Amino acid sequence: MYAGNFNLLGRITDASAPYDMTAYSARIVDGKVNAAFTPQAGERVDIFDADGNMLRRFAANRPDGPLQAPWE
Repeated sequence: MYAGNFNLLGRITDASAPYDMTAYSARIVDGKVNAAFTPQAGERVDIFDADGNMLRRFAANRPDGPLQAPWE
C-alpha cells in the first residue's frame, strides 16, 4: 500500500498463503480492501482493513475450482 506520494505504507499479506501466492488485484468495497491472490496452486480472495490487517478469507479454491480469475 502506497501513499499519494508513493511512500510505502504497508503490505497486504496473507500469512497462511503458499510462498508462490501473490496479490494480483485489490478493490475497496464498503471501506475494506478485497485482495485477489493467485498462484499455481489456486486462487483466493481475502478482506483487509484500510491498515492492511487481514480480517477474513472471503473465498478460496484449487486451480480447477469455481473461483477462476477472481480479479476479472
